[in-house]
Amino acid sequence: MQKKEVIRALDHLARSSLTIKKINLDNIIQETGTNWVIGTPTAVSKDSPGFSHSLQISYNNGPKNPQDEKYHYHTDSIEECYIVLKGDITLKIDGKTDYQLFKNEAIRVPPYRCHKIIEFSNDVSYLTIRAPISDDRKTVVCDE
Repeated sequence: MQKKEVIRALDHLARSSLTIKKINLDNIIQETGTNWVIGTPTAVSKDSPGFSHSLQISYNNGPKNPQDEKYHYHTDSIEECYIVLKGDITLKIDGKTDYQLFKNEAIRVPPYRCHKIIEFSNDVSYLTIRAPISDDRKTVVCDE
């Protein structure tokens, strides 16, 4: 076999072994025990339809305690995006400005930028998207 044929065969094998299934956001935490909808171990198991080598999506429904999240940045060149589905959130980015996001608004946090969600409305629902993938071991706490 030539190199191109081998690559095509491996690609086909990888694609055919992927599980394709709808994921219900309302049930994700009960079904998986985590709010990560798409991701990598340890957040999402390899046999889950939400397993991905390159993308992480977290579904957050309801307010969190802002003290639970540290003001931080990721050591890899991670881009993080927040998309508000309902309610509002306020982010602190680079210590300079607070950004308030409302329903159907999004913000991209560029790599190596200190950031933290500092406020949540009571009825909040939002997605956090990271690419490429990251884990908390690659996070550095910033001075507030």
